[in-house]
Amino acid sequence: MTEIKLPEKDGWYWVLICDYNNPTPCWYMNSSECFIPGGIGDSSSTGLYKDDIERIGPEIDVPNF
Repeated sequence: MTEIKLPEKDGWYWVLICDYNNPTPCWYMNSSECFIPGGIGDSSSTGLYKDDIERIGPEIDVPNF
């Protein structure tokens, strides 16, 4: 298994969660080294950690409205 390299700063990132087919936008919290999935109504409120993640994609460019 490839070592997951965590982002260096807080922000929104595309994350491929283990056993999911499509990436999910997740908020990364550097202080806790975990991701909070956006828009998923499951019990992952404590966050996703390295063991829960298959891949981390690029940071999501959030527009400034």
